[in-house]
Amino acid sequence: MAALQDMSTEALMLYIGQGLRQDTARLFSERILETTARVLARHISSGGGAHGHSA
Repeated sequence: MAALQDMSTEALMLYIGQGLRQDTARLFSERILETTARVLARHISSGGGAHGHSA
């Protein structure tokens, strides 16, 4: 915490902004993974093969 007291307001804002960006990126990636897993599970459970599409 002592290091934070020595930061300028601008540096502190950049530090907070970086943390928010990291949190947002993590939440976004988790959401993408959950959505992908849900779509794949639905596709697999419906017996969905390639449906004529080549991989």
